[in-house]
Amino acid sequence: MLSFLAGLLNRTPAQEQLDALAQMPADESTEGAIADAWRSLFNSAQSIIASSADEEFFKFFVGLGRGELAPFSSWYITGFLQEQPLSDLRDTLQELGLAPIDGDHNTEDP
Repeated sequence: MLSFLAGLLNRTPAQEQLDALAQMPADESTEGAIADAWRSLFNSAQSIIASSADEEFFKFFVGLGRGELAPFSSWYITGFLQEQPLSDLRDTLQELGLAPIDGDHNTEDP
């Protein structure tokens, strides 16, 4: 599930992903912020078709200047992108022997 959600934050979802998401059950009996967010994602997936997914992805994650959602933890920790939390994470990843994937221009802190 985690890799599925990470994929939704990384690039415009393929129609197969949208179809899979639209078929996942939204438990109406569960309460809380995560349950509310899941239901919203579920309902959105049912109404989005692939042709508009590019538009929606751009609006939420890229935008003009900055999208509506910043999927980077450093933004929520400091209010800025690519600050000390990202530097600390990169140091830790390097200590663990992990390196960025060639050609992937996303930061490591989503």
